[in-house]
Amino acid sequence: MPFYHPQHNLPNQSSGQTEEAHFTDAFIRAYRAQINHIHAKSTKQNIVFVREIAVNGYGIADAVAVAWDNRKCLEYSFTSPEQFFENATPTIRSFEVKLSDWRSGMLQAHRYRFYSHAGILVLPQSKLNPARKFLRTFQNIRVGLWGFDSHSHRIVPVYTPRPAKPRDDRYVNEA
Repeated sequence: MPFYHPQHNLPNQSSGQTEEAHFTDAFIRAYRAQINHIHAKSTKQNIVFVREIAVNGYGIADAVAVAWDNRKCLEYSFTSPEQFFENATPTIRSFEVKLSDWRSGMLQAHRYRFYSHAGILVLPQSKLNPARKFLRTFQNIRVGLWGFDSHSHRIVPVYTPRPAKPRDDRYVNEA
């Protein structure tokens, strides 16, 4: 019988984690190490990573990164997420990680834009070329396209959209 939460509908894995989950974890470690290089112009040096964030109606992001500038936080004490988002002005990046099927990944990353400043699809470097042929589509819908090599831990940003206001502020605090 199918469950409401999509994660409960996955087949049991003997190792406890899927290949995609291992790939996602490796990507997060690499992104954490390379974030200053990837976002060289950003002043937001504080970052928190969260896995598998479910926002009602918009799916489950494989990873979400929230970055903010600590200098703004020193001026305030926050008692609610709303105060934090209003005063610290964090940037939320949601990542959809796919080992294949870049089309569904692109659509999922696009839905994440309802509550995040940027949605980015991450594919294995070896699977990047078919999606790269549709780079114009990624640019038109403002979804990032990155490649990742889990052996060398190299992230290749093909297209990274500038952070933009989330489409629905009601879901920012929920995320």
